This record gives sequence, C-alpha cells and structure tokens, in this order.
Amino acid sequence: MKKITVEPAPEFHQKYPGTLAAHVEIRTRDGRQFREESIYPKGHPQNPMTDEEIKEKFRRLSLNTLDRVQTEKIIEKVYDLEWVERADELVRLLVK
Repeated sequence: MKKITVEPAPEFHQKYPGTLAAHVEIRTRDGRQFREESIYPKGHPQNPMTDEEIKEKFRRLSLNTLDRVQTEKIIEKVYDLEWVERADELVRLLVK
C-alpha cells in the first residue's frame, strides 16, 4: 500500500459529471506505464452486466457462506421469479 498514491482529478469529474468515472495509471519500476479509463463502470445503467456476469458475481460472493447446490438453486429460483407462487419458496433457499 505504501507504493500506491491516490489523487483526485477534479477536471476528470467535471468532464464526466454524474458518472463514477475513474482514470488509473500504473508506472512500473522499469518505467513502463499503463493507463485505463472507465466512464461507466460495469454494472452502471450505461454499461450493464450480462445475466451470466450477474450469476458469476453472485456465485463468487455467495460461495463464502452457501454451498454450490444451494447457490445454484437460488439463481434458478430468482431467474424464474415470475413463476414463484409464494415468497417462502425463495426465502427457504436463502436460509442455510
């Protein structure tokens, strides 16, 4: 962390008001530079996640507390939510 410097760039946010815009620069010890900009980060309405990306994110976050079978059942139930007749069908899956 001692090697990382974070500096706000007001002109960048003035250029892209109302966004979560970010600009990252990395300089390596050997002098190489890498730059990347993100005006609309993944998940922003202007850069939405695909269904598969949403499922993968849920899997990644839920597998710390839920097993794979339970995780997959929740995903399946949520994506078929319009056919769920009772809320407890989903709630039962969320309880470990």
